[in-house]
Amino acid sequence: MKVLRHERERLELSRAEMARRAQLNAATYGQIESGRLVPYAPQLKRICKALGWPTARGDELLEECAG
Repeated sequence: MKVLRHERERLELSRAEMARRAQLNAATYGQIESGRLVPYAPQLKRICKALGWPTARGDELLEECAG
């Protein structure tokens, strides 16, 4: 998901730090960010929270994955 990488880099966070903030395994977060894994709703909520996004923004990301 290009938007996740863009936002993570904008916040100057490493993948490992982003994974920690989202309470995810670093490998799992890396797969989500690269588009190889579609996150479950709870994972997506934690990612949104870690980025400071409203949870509703996660719905947009899921649509991007499905599209």
